[in-house]
Amino acid sequence: MWIFTQDGYISVVQHFNPTPGAELLMRSRSAGHLYDLLCLVLTEEEVDDRVLITSDHDYPYRIVVSRELFGQVVAASMARLDYSNFKARCSQTLGGADAGVLNRIWAATHGFTDNENLAAMKDLAKGRVQVRVSFEDEGGV
Repeated sequence: MWIFTQDGYISVVQHFNPTPGAELLMRSRSAGHLYDLLCLVLTEEEVDDRVLITSDHDYPYRIVVSRELFGQVVAASMARLDYSNFKARCSQTLGGADAGVLNRIWAATHGFTDNENLAAMKDLAKGRVQVRVSFEDEGGV
């Protein structure tokens, strides 16, 4: 699972050798991203003691956590959601270089829409979700 927040980007997967209390592996390519997210629920000392630096992996910063701790990190991050423009907030919190990476990812996600047959998706959604003709028609920006 990839998670992008105002504090950074992490990848989370089930640990290859899960044990109770150590089921998930939270990983990041930026020490700051992982530390900032973990420090929402742990002290800096706890984070320092638990983060592994593995320079021979594609995600060099890692920590093994319980599902409960991971849920606390996600909940704490969600509780801080007070912005209406994610990219602008990340520019403030992460800086221009990291915000630029997020902008390129955002642009690439247009491919999801390009890959869909929108008419077929509307037919599929009938009776299950309300399909809006236009967000702007409802006062959106």
